[in-house]
Amino acid sequence: MTRKTSLIALLGYLALSFLLYGRGFGNGEIFQPGGDPIVYIWCLNWWPFALSHGINPSVSDYIWNPTGFPMWWANSIPSLALIFSPITLTLGAVRSWNIINLLTPALNAYACFLLIRYLTKQTIPSFMAALIFGFASYITAQQLGHISLSLVPFVPMTVLLVVKRAARELTRIAYITVMASMAIVQFGISTEVLASSAFFGLVAFLIFRGRYRNSHDLFGLATDTVIASVIAVLVLSPALYYMAIGSKELPSVINSPKMFSADLLNLLVPNPTIWLGGDSLQSLAARFTGNFSEQGAYIGIGILVILILAIRASAQERWSKPLWITLAVTAVCSLGPVLWFAGINTRIPLPWLIFTKVPIIRHALPTRFTLYVSLVIAIYIGIWLSISTGSRKARYAATLASLLFLLPNPKWFAFGDVTTPAALSKLEVMQALGTNANAVVLPYGYLGNSMLWQLNSGMAFKMAGGYVGFVPQSQWKYKAMMYLYDAEQAPNQDSFNQAVAEFCASNRVTAIVLAPGASKYLATAVSNLPWPKDAYGDTTVVRVPNL
Repeated sequence: MTRKTSLIALLGYLALSFLLYGRGFGNGEIFQPGGDPIVYIWCLNWWPFALSHGINPSVSDYIWNPTGFPMWWANSIPSLALIFSPITLTLGAVRSWNIINLLTPALNAYACFLLIRYLTKQTIPSFMAALIFGFASYITAQQLGHISLSLVPFVPMTVLLVVKRAARELTRIAYITVMASMAIVQFGISTEVLASSAFFGLVAFLIFRGRYRNSHDLFGLATDTVIASVIAVLVLSPALYYMAIGSKELPSVINSPKMFSADLLNLLVPNPTIWLGGDSLQSLAARFTGNFSEQGAYIGIGILVILILAIRASAQERWSKPLWITLAVTAVCSLGPVLWFAGINTRIPLPWLIFTKVPIIRHALPTRFTLYVSLVIAIYIGIWLSISTGSRKARYAATLASLLFLLPNPKWFAFGDVTTPAALSKLEVMQALGTNANAVVLPYGYLGNSMLWQLNSGMAFKMAGGYVGFVPQSQWKYKAMMYLYDAEQAPNQDSFNQAVAEFCASNRVTAIVLAPGASKYLATAVSNLPWPKDAYGDTTVVRVPNL
């Protein structure tokens, strides 16, 4: 019966995910076409492409050539790339991307369902409560294009594993093996989620330790977790090596934790990615820090009220106090180093300010900790729904009504197409660029779709540029970077020519591809370069001479 109900639950979550996100799935277009999704699509192709061609996948010189880019710092999702490589190699990386995105909310919810059902031993309450995590506003926001952050089933699965080991329901060998394996796979999905999971896992362990150290095997749990971590580190040592040598290309802070912190008002005010209320409150949500993909703190009044009722109903339970303390600590950390309210920096310092000075963890973005807030809320409400006293039907109805306010806004999630210039298509790229080409493709980096165009060419050329999250620090020494990114205009054509010539000579560029979408100023400046040019429809290829 357990296997049957588990399968029904999984199918239910899959059906809901497809209903909410699957419109247009069969047309071959891209789910959420845009900058970040294109990066992930490129990465899904990169790992099987590199391995099948005998290329070291840890450093790619197909972007930022000839320097190359440290792929372990690029959220390059090698775990997903390898798992879905059969689909990628037969149907293409776009199809893999689309499938992963449709699976994501369902897998998140299903993993949370397994955790809550273990805790409550009841199916329907677990199924309903798991929706709070699997389809949380955090997940909805990250579904705009951050698959490495939205696919998080290992977070509740890790909690389940820890709870079972503490209760002595797992052998040491089984726990260590599964924990190490999940850590390795999670490392290949998101190092940030792995690191933050470890951090908040330690916080929760310390909070729960006082209540459970005599009744549960917490010493054995801690020992076995350390052993699993050591095994994972040993297995991942090659990746860690390449991360270490590639760290020199990182900025001091990849993104500002202050600017990517949860706004306190976002707890009650949705952004436009949420169906009910999102559009009407868009002007207010626009004030929140970060962008819409990083505004995942929303839980809504309904769920907040139910959470309060759940905490009150379980106040006398042994586990309740450490659980709500864990919730409070996690929620406060998600607010970041200073308190933001309605887009206003109150300048009130918060505890996370301390961690902005700590190596590695300072790169974490606090607003993403709302992932753990939604998990704890789901656990609380799942237990509340399973209580046998009182009107269970009323609790079900209230929860279902509150869940409606988490549904994604359909107009923000769709499939679309990205046109590849003829000059970069498989049919014409060799004629346009020749063999062993290293091109500057405009629009440059995150401003355009050069990563997808390179993929669609069959990886027929390399690029002195690209977009994988940040620009290697060694590239900022070139004045041309400011011109290519349209961050600054050259004072005159001669200055532009000189800066671009220096960049091309240092990076062994053979051609500049001027595709539609470049700014008028940049297109004019490139067209006026004193180098040979060929037109391919609406695209111009500038031949770079030996400099």
